[in-house]
Amino acid sequence: MYAEQLRAGSLVGERRVIRKSTGLMNGVAWVFVRFHDGSRGEYRVGRRVPGIPPRTDMPAGPVGAGRGVRSTGAGWRDGESAGDRHSRFIDRLVYA
Repeated sequence: MYAEQLRAGSLVGERRVIRKSTGLMNGVAWVFVRFHDGSRGEYRVGRRVPGIPPRTDMPAGPVGAGRGVRSTGAGWRDGESAGDRHSRFIDRLVYA
């Protein structure tokens, strides 16, 4: 889990997060958290928080088959209606 994904109730090691705020320290964005035992933590934005496995409560989402994002055929095509575009996206989605 990345630092910006922390929220109240998250477990870091054996400590539960009760408060989170963001700020700058020496010109770098940080996430500051307060734990239930009164201690504090500081984690840099965009970095993984040590000791936390990836979140499993979020869906995997669409995964492009083939050439990545370009395989979903993003963008409007000439003469295409919104319904046609939606159908094209849905037909090409592959879920992990």
